[in-house]
Amino acid sequence: MENSEYLLEMRKISKSFGGINALKSVNFNVRKGEIHALIGENGAGKSTLMKVLSGAYLPDEGEVYIEGKLCNITGPHVAQKAGIGIIYQEFQLVPSLSVAENIFLGAFFYKAGGIIDWKKMNSNAEEALRRIGFAIDVKKQVSELSVAYQQMIEITKAVNRKVRLLVLDEPTSVLAPNEVEKLFDVMRSLREQGVTMIYISHKLDELFSICDSVTVMKDGSYVGTHLTSEVNKDQLIGMMIGRKLETMFPKRASTEFTEKVLDVKGITSAVNNDCSFFVHKGEVVGLSGLVGSGRTELVRAVFGADAISSGEVFLNGKSVKVKNPKHAVNLGIGLIPEDRKKHGVILTKPIRQNTTMASVGKVVNMGIINHKEEKKASTELIINKLKTKAPNVDTDVGDLSGGNQQKVALSKWIFSDCAVIIFDEPTRGVDVGAKSEIYQIINDLASAGKGVIVISSEMEEIIGLCDRVYVMHEGRITGMINKGEITENNLMRYAIM
Repeated sequence: MENSEYLLEMRKISKSFGGINALKSVNFNVRKGEIHALIGENGAGKSTLMKVLSGAYLPDEGEVYIEGKLCNITGPHVAQKAGIGIIYQEFQLVPSLSVAENIFLGAFFYKAGGIIDWKKMNSNAEEALRRIGFAIDVKKQVSELSVAYQQMIEITKAVNRKVRLLVLDEPTSVLAPNEVEKLFDVMRSLREQGVTMIYISHKLDELFSICDSVTVMKDGSYVGTHLTSEVNKDQLIGMMIGRKLETMFPKRASTEFTEKVLDVKGITSAVNNDCSFFVHKGEVVGLSGLVGSGRTELVRAVFGADAISSGEVFLNGKSVKVKNPKHAVNLGIGLIPEDRKKHGVILTKPIRQNTTMASVGKVVNMGIINHKEEKKASTELIINKLKTKAPNVDTDVGDLSGGNQQKVALSKWIFSDCAVIIFDEPTRGVDVGAKSEIYQIINDLASAGKGVIVISSEMEEIIGLCDRVYVMHEGRITGMINKGEITENNLMRYAIM
């Protein structure tokens, strides 16, 4: 029997991989003409559910209904025929082809004799873009366009194929604020044209700007669905992680910090000017400031990755000249970089090698790596202590979620027993559950007597984690704020000096 209320009904969908239940009898319904958010921690099952919808995976159990009719989605071609389009984070475009060619890929316009009708194809591409409220030179190569423009081509491509249901997977992850608003304008226009959308994002604030409804998943199971007008951010986080927001930042016993582990005096580099700060053993110190303020460059200089023209670094009271990152590691300084995929881990290598790579000597016997010892040590640290979700330590890091990749990036510095550990944007691109786990790890490191530095663009993270904060502006440290006075107002006051 047809149900006119819903465009999509996914009933009791289950899917397992190697004995692991990725989806457990999930029900997911989307009304016609709405923008419906699908949220949950990494590993909650969102992507797997959407891959079932797209035909990339066949479910072990369950059924999919489109407008009340059973739809046996056996492959991507069936999903496309049913009017389902998915725009992944990694775009499915051909960079060397033009905008028009990408929009009509596989469906070019031809004249008699098999010659491509460029005039008609370009004209139709312009009209297709106009329908979503966008203007791009359709003769331009896609490789010349910004990420935001490429995203609009993906949307146009899907709409041009008469899509009824459009899935957008983390569509704003690489967009600037003004580009996000433009995307939202396009989505509202599509909704007015009758296109139903599923919106997947970790950015909860966005959901209340653009989505009508929201469904939460956790551990492969359906948790609940609400109208966005009837739920708030704290409630959604509670549904996603199974606890209240106030427990996100674990408490540490207040203590008197007496012994400096790191003391930086008057560092000047290509970006920074006369920067001084210090970190005690057991203390979490924040570096705050607007993007471009010089925070990352300052810790890179301390870590030996960028040259210092003047200034001095003291480690445990002793002056040290950090020659390069390898020397920094030998001295006991570790850095978890902002871009973990490029600089923090080797995605194509297993967890065990990533964990031991910074101090491989600990698992070497007579010049040969003892793989049994490497496996034992990394399992104890990464699986048992850091609670990383992975089948085993032979799993490639690229197969892990963002939050679990971050734990691996951190594990090598714990294994190296660094005295100072620097986190540059420690929770960027990870879900709220993984954030809470990373905060606990930071707390545990401080409680163990490590000196911890945290760079973050999220004010609530700086406020919730740090014992003291140094604020930067245009390469200089403009202020230092103690625990009881770390507020958004004080952070911004120094950030815009």
